[in-house]
Amino acid sequence: MLNEVMVEHFFRQGMLDVAEELCQEAGLSIDPSQKEPFVELNRILEALKVRVLRPALDFSAGCVALPALINIKAVIEQRQCTGVWNQKDELPIEVDLGKKCWYHSIFACPILRQQTTDNNPPMKLVCGHIISRDALNKMFNGSKLKCPYCPMEQSPGDAKQIFF
Repeated sequence: MLNEVMVEHFFRQGMLDVAEELCQEAGLSIDPSQKEPFVELNRILEALKVRVLRPALDFSAGCVALPALINIKAVIEQRQCTGVWNQKDELPIEVDLGKKCWYHSIFACPILRQQTTDNNPPMKLVCGHIISRDALNKMFNGSKLKCPYCPMEQSPGDAKQIFF
């Protein structure tokens, strides 16, 4: 028991090699899933020491999303519609992480029904709907573009490219 507490302490302090050595000498077998959060935390700390912020920002985005994910899980379980979230790589809700952490999977344009590419990237309209650049160009009529999903008219030049 004492050895396990010491191993966890060494994990927390980023002394992974010391923790591994203690496990070997004490004959402890630590589950890799128990060690993983400490490895990740120390990876983030090492990146911060050399002024690389991306790992910390990614971790922060997960912390922001966690309350919304816990809430949707409770709602799904309460309404007994657990099939909504089984074996999918997508969330059943949008989680607002702020403009600094926008994450997207592969996008298929709902207008042209084809995946976007580097030559035909996804474009976010002013109203928030997203279509491919080819669809944007095909729907452009004179100086205005009407969104195919809402009544908002906008200039095609106001559309912003989304990067994956």
